Amino acid sequence: MLSPQEPTMQNTYPACAFFLMIILTACSKRSALPPDEPFISREKIYAQFNYDWIGSFSEGLAPARIGADFFVIGRDGRRLFDNPYDSKRINFHDGLVNVRKDGRYGYIDRRGREIIAPQFSTGARFIHGRARAARDGQSGLIRRSDLRFDPIDYDWYTLLLGNRQYLPVVRNGKFGIMRPDKQLVVPIQYDFLLAHREDLLIARSGARSGLLNYRNDTLIPFIYESLQVNREGPPLLSAKKEGKWGLINLEQDVLLPFIYDEIYPRDSGRYFRVKKDGGYQFLNQKLEYWTDTVYNWVSPVGPETLLLMNNRQSVLLDLQSGQITPLPYSHIQHFRDGVAFLREGDRYGAVNRDLEVIIPPEYDRVQSFFDGLAWVVRDGQHYLIDRRGDPIHPEPFDDAHYSHLGIMPVKRGDAWGLINRRGEVVTEFIYDQIKTVDEVGFIVGKDRKNGLINFGGEWILPLEYNYLAEEKTGHILAEKDGKFGLYFFSGKPAIPLEYDGVRNLGYRFGSGYPAHFRVNKGTVYGIYNVEQAEEPPFRFQSIGSIRDGGMIARIEGQYGLIDYRGTEILPLEYSRMIEKEDYNWIVLCREKCGLSDRAGNIKIPLEYEELDFLQPAFIRARRDGRWGLITIDETVRIPFEYEELVISGGYTRVRQDGKWGIVNRFHETLVPIAYDQIGRVSDGIACVRRGEQWGFVDTTGVSITAIQYDGVRAIFKGFGMVEKDGKYGMVNDRGEEVIPIVFTDIKVSYDRPDGGDDPPGSVRSQEFRSFKVKLENYTFILDRNGDCAADCPPPAVLEQYGIKPAR
Repeated sequence: MLSPQEPTMQNTYPACAFFLMIILTACSKRSALPPDEPFISREKIYAQFNYDWIGSFSEGLAPARIGADFFVIGRDGRRLFDNPYDSKRINFHDGLVNVRKDGRYGYIDRRGREIIAPQFSTGARFIHGRARAARDGQSGLIRRSDLRFDPIDYDWYTLLLGNRQYLPVVRNGKFGIMRPDKQLVVPIQYDFLLAHREDLLIARSGARSGLLNYRNDTLIPFIYESLQVNREGPPLLSAKKEGKWGLINLEQDVLLPFIYDEIYPRDSGRYFRVKKDGGYQFLNQKLEYWTDTVYNWVSPVGPETLLLMNNRQSVLLDLQSGQITPLPYSHIQHFRDGVAFLREGDRYGAVNRDLEVIIPPEYDRVQSFFDGLAWVVRDGQHYLIDRRGDPIHPEPFDDAHYSHLGIMPVKRGDAWGLINRRGEVVTEFIYDQIKTVDEVGFIVGKDRKNGLINFGGEWILPLEYNYLAEEKTGHILAEKDGKFGLYFFSGKPAIPLEYDGVRNLGYRFGSGYPAHFRVNKGTVYGIYNVEQAEEPPFRFQSIGSIRDGGMIARIEGQYGLIDYRGTEILPLEYSRMIEKEDYNWIVLCREKCGLSDRAGNIKIPLEYEELDFLQPAFIRARRDGRWGLITIDETVRIPFEYEELVISGGYTRVRQDGKWGIVNRFHETLVPIAYDQIGRVSDGIACVRRGEQWGFVDTTGVSITAIQYDGVRAIFKGFGMVEKDGKYGMVNDRGEEVIPIVFTDIKVSYDRPDGGDDPPGSVRSQEFRSFKVKLENYTFILDRNGDCAADCPPPAVLEQYGIKPAR
């Protein structure tokens, strides 16, 4: 039962009439406004009502702000009701929205009425009439029909966006599917389940994937390394086999051969995007190529048009006719707010959706438009501009951060301040630093003291703390005069400032547990339950993190498992306990090691010399001095016969009699045990060494290059660096030397051609790599084809080393 504050069927409120009113209201109206409400664009709402910020519209409503005052507006821009909750970016679903107040979640309706008072430690949005929630350590569902909380006794569960009837559930690392009446329709036996469409489930068992329906019928057998299904039209699946992707239908007819690095069936029902040799090509619904040209970047321009780019050109692809139209710009960003930045040389401008230049290329750096505004940089100065390119503030700034709910930290000289979207100053320029606190305001620092202000510049916590930081639990961690404590976002104390340390124990949204913190006085620790707000007993020498169950604790060198209340789940009598961050298992040891779950159930007896839990399906184990691979039920997948066993990237490297090879997790040999060393495996290719020389082989044991190099780096996204006689070059994944081994240095550039700033290592940024090389006294840029793209040396030098200028 929910708390008495909320309306349920037992309330004295005339419940039937009340719920009928809610249902009729939700069904007949898109918002709290009359049905004939006018639609006004966001730009006009900003101009007419002078709001500082407008959030996303959902069911005809959107959050908005003026100063520190948050409220909800309708589609015509009119203010409907106040938002006094800590949650500011609210989005309505099924006529309700989840809101947070001082760490507790509740729900309000489209008129701002509190339907369920804040009482849950977690509370998600409603989907198909149900919402995930948790309270007092118990996870469950709130039913939209009667607002009752129904406990769910599984380790993890979620709501399917595509199907109203079923819930994926997890127990002991295995997945199944449950109906709302808690009957299992797909047994809990799979290593992973993913719902892509109303009637289809992609399942993984061991290292193979197949396709099921919600009756547990196998539609595609478990023979593929991976599967993806399209979102629209007749079901088509991209399937991975022997490291390559193809396209099949439900009858397993091969529609595209297994030759591609990737196939993206979910981009759209209008086209297919395939990746091969480091670039993209596009096929129509008949699986005919629209173009033979390979592109590195794709971005929708409109419902019928795609923007395609590579290192040499930008083009438009018409999805109806397949017509390709070249563009005069070298690179264009994706569109946002109807505007995309373009790059000409080293300068950036902008175009509209008709590809007309609206801002000439004159800036050194840019950020995407949001709500009609964007930050741009020229000669080290930051300007806030509108979509006409006009500056919002008359003077530039020395530094600036992106807009946060319509407020922007900016720097002038050595001091930081805040401005709003109209360029008006919200706070004075007096702070040494400003850090954003989501949905709350800003932590500001001055003269080594910190405080918390709201969006109107008003103090929530005064400027007197040595340390302030946002916690993921929805709190502010604070330190003052050497003592730590915790505050709610409202400024109300959650843990008093009287402890030598306060640390989040690993609470995360959806875990089912209230926010708990490890607190210590000197060298003894206790667990502080923020909901109970009572000082705990102090008896532990260390406490680990809580993750869907117990946490590891230590007293006098002995380890055990405790729950969030401090109650022992496993007695404190083990010499060692090891947890894996993303899994629900704990390795525990005395003289030998075994495995338990976080509920304290021993899953593998303490009979092994070492255990290393790798993922839900496999455990690396050592017995009698030899390594092998077992499952959670102790089925031996790789026998105990290896001196070393290393698993990374889905491949198992093993050493036997001093030599290395690669096997899969079913003990099938991929690379013979014949090498002195095997390095990283990437893109299905391994670095191998014999003697002092290196080369590459694929994971079928076929040589990609001869073993002839002094050193190599793993092939990634189609390229690997090689070294010979102190010189460097690059080979592709076919073993071809695309960049000759003549350079004294090669560095990979991760700059995206659209001017974005994805960090090195992200998949998207790696698609657009170029190479900065040094040769003799020259430093210049090569493209991915090995052609000189920028800062080229004289033609005679290029010709001497067989380098061509880029076309």
